[in-house]
Amino acid sequence: MKLEPGDLLKLADKLNATNELLEKQGDIEVLLKKFSDMEDYLKRFTSLAELTKYFKEIEEKAFFCKTFFPTNEATKYLKISKWTLLEAVKRYEIPYYTPPGKSYYFAKDDLDKWVMKFKVPSITQTETREIIRKQR
Repeated sequence: MKLEPGDLLKLADKLNATNELLEKQGDIEVLLKKFSDMEDYLKRFTSLAELTKYFKEIEEKAFFCKTFFPTNEATKYLKISKWTLLEAVKRYEIPYYTPPGKSYYFAKDDLDKWVMKFKVPSITQTETREIIRKQR
């Protein structure tokens, strides 16, 4: 086989491209695994919308497992406005934390206790109180 002057350069280019592909083989295998996992999820959930809904539910559950919330997350957790929360802070009704250089943080337990202060008794509880009051 007779080599032409440019054949050696072409062969070197092909060898270089082959080496680059071999170096990227690990990346390609990772991508194939991700595609395979995604395919498994899509089979399990039958649609991308159903899969998205599932992941949002997981995200929400993880959110409620947090110990501390910054202001915006505390308002989301309590489903109240930022103004309402900051008014409670101003009146020292709810404990908060201010790490250096940060805004307010709230412990989940403190948020729960604060909400529990606003309990409205049920009819049964009110009737029971009235009966006890009358007996005295």
